[in-house]
Amino acid sequence: MRTIPLIAFLGLALAGPAAAEFTPMATAVPDSVPNGMNYQGRLEKDGFPVTGTRSMTFRLYDASTGGTALYTSGILAIPVQQGLFAANLDIPFGSLTGTAQKYLEIEVEGVVLSPR
Repeated sequence: MRTIPLIAFLGLALAGPAAAEFTPMATAVPDSVPNGMNYQGRLEKDGFPVTGTRSMTFRLYDASTGGTALYTSGILAIPVQQGLFAANLDIPFGSLTGTAQKYLEIEVEGVVLSPR
């Protein structure tokens, strides 16, 4: 019976100093936080991975079909290697906020991929 209080005491003794070592950090200035997101994907054509630079346009919508475009990237030259690509999308923070779902549409070489 004496081991239970001893273990509890040791746990409290160890927890006290560790908690004191943490110090709160200042929050970031709102304009210092970068906009956007990094999108990574895999691109295939006729069942085979694509390699080479492709023209892509990314659009963010507030609905799965139709809806309002919240962001459009314009045409970007995206390198694709064995089907894999990454695009840094400079989506304004305001377009990403809120609890409503957002839908990303991707257009590759003039072809809109489906679904969003």
